[in-house]
Amino acid sequence: MKYKLLLIFFVFLSVTNYVSAITEVYDDFSGNNFDLTKWEIKPDTTGAPSQLTDIYQLDNISHNYNIAQTFPGSDKGTVLTMKRLMNKGEVLDLDIIYNSGNGNQEGKPYFNGIPLDLIMYYSGYNCGGCPTSGNIGYWNGPSEVSNTPGLHHLRIEFNNASNTKITFTKPDLTNFTYIATIINYPVEFGVGLRTGHNGVASYSFDNFIITNNTIIEKLPDLTISSANKYFCRINGKKTGVSFIAKIQNKGFGFSQNSNLLISYNNTNNTYQIPSLNFKKPYKLITQCMPIQNLGLNTAYFKIDSLNQIQESNESNNEQTLIFNVR
Repeated sequence: MKYKLLLIFFVFLSVTNYVSAITEVYDDFSGNNFDLTKWEIKPDTTGAPSQLTDIYQLDNISHNYNIAQTFPGSDKGTVLTMKRLMNKGEVLDLDIIYNSGNGNQEGKPYFNGIPLDLIMYYSGYNCGGCPTSGNIGYWNGPSEVSNTPGLHHLRIEFNNASNTKITFTKPDLTNFTYIATIINYPVEFGVGLRTGHNGVASYSFDNFIITNNTIIEKLPDLTISSANKYFCRINGKKTGVSFIAKIQNKGFGFSQNSNLLISYNNTNNTYQIPSLNFKKPYKLITQCMPIQNLGLNTAYFKIDSLNQIQESNESNNEQTLIFNVR
């Protein structure tokens, strides 16, 4: 039998570059133990004697971290502090659950040990005569952000020292945003509860998620620059096909070991790709495979099919090769 190979077209090759973000679940408190490698418990040192609140503990039922003051009578404060510093270009999302509160008490974020309300005060922020700002709760009056129990979401965009964007999403899904202009980087971030002489309250904190928008551009970008095939012999007859893939790292990071999946004739074959530096090409040639059938044949190529490495561009690492056999 004589085979004539005719290349028809390539499909599913995207040439559109995009920048996606790296997302890290810093802690969602899903385990049964408090991770001391990630957290440090610190007192609020901005008021009277820096005593910790009555309760600060992992809640293994609700799977969040609870800070509470159960008895009034003294100024107390506890700050759940991240050991990982936040840097320019990163975004931190977290949930604040305002369980209950009475008297003077505030749930709030801290930047380098300083609560947001003091940061806004030092930067000249005027909340229009409100009793308190930059927090949730009540202090001689309701906070301008919220004094409504329930789920609040907090997003901090660490743009730079003169532009840190802090957005509270309230239980009614409306937002309240601050722009802090006097925060030094890198940032030690914390969140916690501060009570006054008559304050009792309970707050829970959960789902700390970090998104990094800067490192992504420095990651590798493995690309299938070309994919082709040629006839090969099986048992002395030219009844097989072998595939050639040229792979290149167009990013700036070291790719580490990855893999190339080639699917053809109802068979998946995985080939190892060695570590590649920027612009370094690699040529991979497969073994001879039986031709599927006469007419149209399809072979599918995908880099990193096991999702082993993070790349700056995931849109150009697969191709479908369709060819005709006569």
